[in-house]
Amino acid sequence: MDEGLEHRRLQHGGSSPAITAVLLADDRIITASDDNRIRVFSFEKNTLSYVLEGHGGGVWAVDVLDDTLVSGSTDTTIRVWDLKAGKCTHTFKGHEATVRCVKIARLDEATAKDGVDNTPGQPLIVSGSRDSTLRVWRLPSYGDVDSGIERSDGGETLEVSVASNPYHSFLLEGHTAAVRGLAVHGRIAVSGSYDNSVRVWDIEKGTLKWNMEGHTNKVYVVAYDASRNLAYSGSMDMTVRIWNLENGQCSRVLSGHNSLVGLLNISPNNLVSASADATLRVWDPETGDLKHVLSAHKGAVVSIAHDDDRILSATGKSSVLWNARNGSVIRVMYPDVGGRDVWQVALDGQRCVLCSTTTPGGTFIDTWRPGEPPSD
Repeated sequence: MDEGLEHRRLQHGGSSPAITAVLLADDRIITASDDNRIRVFSFEKNTLSYVLEGHGGGVWAVDVLDDTLVSGSTDTTIRVWDLKAGKCTHTFKGHEATVRCVKIARLDEATAKDGVDNTPGQPLIVSGSRDSTLRVWRLPSYGDVDSGIERSDGGETLEVSVASNPYHSFLLEGHTAAVRGLAVHGRIAVSGSYDNSVRVWDIEKGTLKWNMEGHTNKVYVVAYDASRNLAYSGSMDMTVRIWNLENGQCSRVLSGHNSLVGLLNISPNNLVSASADATLRVWDPETGDLKHVLSAHKGAVVSIAHDDDRILSATGKSSVLWNARNGSVIRVMYPDVGGRDVWQVALDGQRCVLCSTTTPGGTFIDTWRPGEPPSD
């Protein structure tokens, strides 16, 4: 690791758990892992703040809004956490299998297009599950108290069935296999499924807008560009598709990868796809024209994060920081060596995070500041 990057490392904790997700939110680094726990670290202090416990299975999805965190788990529940207090406030039951993805529809991300207000009436949680359904929940406010509802854990956790849950809004049915990908913005949710389809939902009304078919194999990931009214999907059929949400039609099929496309990331000027073929591709998000092919990894790409200046990617053994403008390698952050498993990366302006396990050693979080954006 280049010391010029202001590199720091901290111990993640636990007996080398697999880290399934990482978020950068203000000063917080939030990790989810398969040991059923969520850990919250301080980026500036480089210390563990606290561990959130309560899930009865591995945590596979997290999202955050201000001081509220939501999580989904193999125990089939969604939990809502107060990050100021470091505790669970609500547990939502209803899914019948692993909650694979969970997102918060944020008011401050909503946009108006063609005179139509895309803002939901209040923040909403959308969850997607291996039971083939999605559910929409109202995000509890701080201090929410509901009379007549039994509370557990000394009054700290509200846990009720879906039938009597005042926060449950809609059950979204239609997919016929596991929901693997989810993207939300304002009142719109885009879901991708192992049934090969992509669906678009109005989560304020609980209705289906489009059922978009064309992929010939499982859809692993979706992205949504509200400013262009476009959706993107990556599939085991080795393609990326661009979908026009004005008419629900596929406007472009992006070919070139020769294995599963499992990761997509959108920024204002770039669509980045990553594949099990060890490459990343940078596309024009509107036209679908190929800008760059990034080839420095030796194995399947397992995690990516990017903005218009940089792309951070990781395989199981290595991590690379790229110039998003010209496709060149800025630095090989971690070389491809044995005894290491890289799980997740995050990139947020002047901050980068990488989660990895080394043998021997344990699980670590590496943080650094990459300096000024690269020039063209």
